[in-house]
Amino acid sequence: MLREYMLYGGLPQVVLENDPARKVAYLKQQFTHTYLRDIKDRYNIQNDSDLLELITIISSCIGSLTNPPKIADTFKAADLYE
Repeated sequence: MLREYMLYGGLPQVVLENDPARKVAYLKQQFTHTYLRDIKDRYNIQNDSDLLELITIISSCIGSLTNPPKIADTFKAADLYE
């Protein structure tokens, strides 16, 4: 039970679902259709690829210090930001 909670989280629909593939599909749907849409609407973000790249950068830096200059340098290194 704890292992599943650590893997999938505690959203009620995920907890009640038995099929792991459906849990993952629901979580992906929540991420793209709820969280990303909310961020894009709230901050009027037009470029999806930059937003997804930013999310990738931040999520790959879990456990290390992340700050705006470091993120900007990463974008520059990838020729995503000028």
